[in-house]
Amino acid sequence: TRRRKEKLKSGEWNAEQTRLAERVYIAFIRKGAKFDAAKKGEYADIQAELASLQTNFMQNVLKDEETWEIVLTEEDMEGCPSDIIAAARQAAIDRKKGPNDHVITLGRSMVEPFL
Repeated sequence: TRRRKEKLKSGEWNAEQTRLAERVYIAFIRKGAKFDAAKKGEYADIQAELASLQTNFMQNVLKDEETWEIVLTEEDMEGCPSDIIAAARQAAIDRKKGPNDHVITLGRSMVEPFL
Protein backbone atom coordinates (compact mmCIF):
# COMPACT_ATOMS: atom_id res chain seq x y z
CA THR A 1 0.00 0.00 0.00
CA ARG A 2 2.78 2.40 0.91
CA ARG A 3 4.71 1.53 -2.25
CA ARG A 4 1.70 2.23 -4.44
CA LYS A 5 1.26 5.63 -2.83
CA GLU A 6 4.95 6.40 -3.29
CA LYS A 7 4.84 5.43 -6.96
CA LEU A 8 1.78 7.62 -7.48
CA LYS A 9 3.40 10.63 -5.71
CA SER A 10 6.66 10.24 -7.60
CA GLY A 11 4.82 10.21 -10.91
CA GLU A 12 6.05 6.71 -11.76
CA TRP A 13 2.42 5.48 -11.83
CA ASN A 14 -0.67 7.38 -12.83
CA ALA A 15 -3.98 7.03 -10.95
CA GLU A 16 -5.16 4.27 -13.25
CA GLN A 17 -2.03 2.17 -12.69
CA THR A 18 -2.29 2.70 -8.95
CA ARG A 19 -5.94 1.62 -8.96
CA LEU A 20 -5.08 -1.49 -10.98
CA ALA A 21 -2.33 -2.39 -8.51
CA GLU A 22 -4.78 -1.94 -5.62
CA ARG A 23 -7.37 -4.18 -7.31
CA VAL A 24 -4.80 -6.92 -7.99
CA TYR A 25 -3.48 -6.69 -4.43
CA ILE A 26 -6.98 -6.92 -2.96
CA ALA A 27 -7.77 -9.92 -5.17
CA PHE A 28 -4.66 -11.72 -3.92
CA ILE A 29 -5.58 -10.98 -0.31
CA ARG A 30 -9.16 -12.19 -0.83
CA LYS A 31 -7.87 -15.43 -2.31
CA GLY A 32 -5.84 -16.10 0.82
CA ALA A 33 -2.37 -14.71 0.08
CA LYS A 34 -1.88 -13.80 3.75
CA PHE A 35 -3.24 -17.07 5.16
CA ASP A 36 -1.02 -19.36 7.18
CA ALA A 37 -0.79 -23.04 6.20
CA ALA A 38 -3.78 -24.07 8.33
CA LYS A 39 -6.01 -21.33 6.92
CA LYS A 40 -4.89 -22.15 3.37
CA GLY A 41 -5.94 -25.76 3.90
CA GLU A 42 -9.30 -24.69 5.32
CA TYR A 43 -9.79 -22.27 2.42
CA ALA A 44 -8.98 -25.03 -0.09
CA ASP A 45 -11.53 -27.32 1.57
CA ILE A 46 -14.19 -24.60 1.40
CA GLN A 47 -13.40 -23.94 -2.26
CA ALA A 48 -13.67 -27.67 -3.06
CA GLU A 49 -17.03 -27.93 -1.29
CA LEU A 50 -18.27 -24.81 -3.06
CA ALA A 51 -17.26 -26.23 -6.45
CA SER A 52 -19.13 -29.43 -5.67
CA LEU A 53 -22.25 -27.54 -4.57
CA GLN A 54 -22.17 -25.36 -7.69
CA THR A 55 -21.90 -28.43 -9.91
CA ASN A 56 -24.84 -30.10 -8.14
CA PHE A 57 -26.89 -26.92 -8.39
CA MET A 58 -26.25 -26.57 -12.13
CA GLN A 59 -27.14 -30.23 -12.68
CA ASN A 60 -30.42 -29.65 -10.83
CA VAL A 61 -31.15 -26.58 -12.94
CA LEU A 62 -30.52 -28.54 -16.14
CA LYS A 63 -32.73 -31.36 -14.92
CA ASP A 64 -35.54 -28.91 -14.18
CA GLU A 65 -35.14 -27.32 -17.61
CA GLU A 66 -35.55 -30.73 -19.19
CA THR A 67 -38.50 -31.96 -17.12
CA TRP A 68 -40.59 -28.96 -16.03
CA GLU A 69 -43.34 -27.87 -18.37
CA ILE A 70 -46.57 -25.95 -18.51
CA VAL A 71 -49.18 -27.15 -20.96
CA LEU A 72 -51.21 -24.38 -22.58
CA THR A 73 -54.05 -24.22 -25.08
CA GLU A 74 -54.17 -22.25 -28.32
CA GLU A 75 -56.24 -19.64 -26.51
CA ASP A 76 -53.58 -19.32 -23.82
CA MET A 77 -51.00 -18.59 -26.51
CA GLU A 78 -52.99 -15.73 -28.05
CA GLY A 79 -50.90 -12.59 -28.31
CA CYS A 80 -47.59 -14.45 -28.39
CA PRO A 81 -45.32 -14.11 -31.43
CA SER A 82 -45.82 -16.80 -34.07
CA ASP A 83 -42.31 -18.22 -33.60
CA ILE A 84 -42.97 -18.79 -29.88
CA ILE A 85 -46.30 -20.44 -30.68
CA ALA A 86 -44.58 -22.71 -33.20
CA ALA A 87 -41.82 -23.61 -30.74
CA ALA A 88 -44.37 -24.34 -28.00
CA ARG A 89 -46.38 -26.51 -30.38
CA GLN A 90 -43.23 -28.41 -31.40
CA ALA A 91 -42.36 -28.93 -27.74
CA ALA A 92 -45.87 -30.35 -27.21
CA ILE A 93 -45.40 -32.73 -30.14
CA ASP A 94 -41.99 -33.80 -28.83
CA ARG A 95 -43.54 -34.51 -25.42
CA LYS A 96 -46.50 -36.37 -26.95
CA LYS A 97 -49.17 -33.93 -25.78
CA GLY A 98 -52.60 -33.39 -27.33
CA PRO A 99 -53.23 -31.93 -30.81
CA ASN A 100 -54.17 -28.47 -29.49
CA ASP A 101 -51.61 -28.31 -26.69
CA HIS A 102 -48.59 -26.07 -26.48
CA VAL A 103 -45.74 -26.61 -24.01
CA ILE A 104 -43.54 -23.98 -22.42
CA THR A 105 -40.40 -25.32 -20.75
CA LEU A 106 -37.80 -23.66 -18.54
CA GLY A 107 -35.29 -23.56 -21.39
CA ARG A 108 -34.06 -19.99 -21.76
CA SER A 109 -34.85 -19.83 -25.49
CA MET A 110 -38.47 -20.64 -24.74
CA VAL A 111 -39.29 -19.13 -21.36
CA GLU A 112 -37.71 -15.67 -21.83
CA PRO A 113 -39.66 -14.71 -24.96
CA PHE A 114 -42.81 -16.18 -23.43
CA LEU A 115 -42.48 -14.05 -20.30
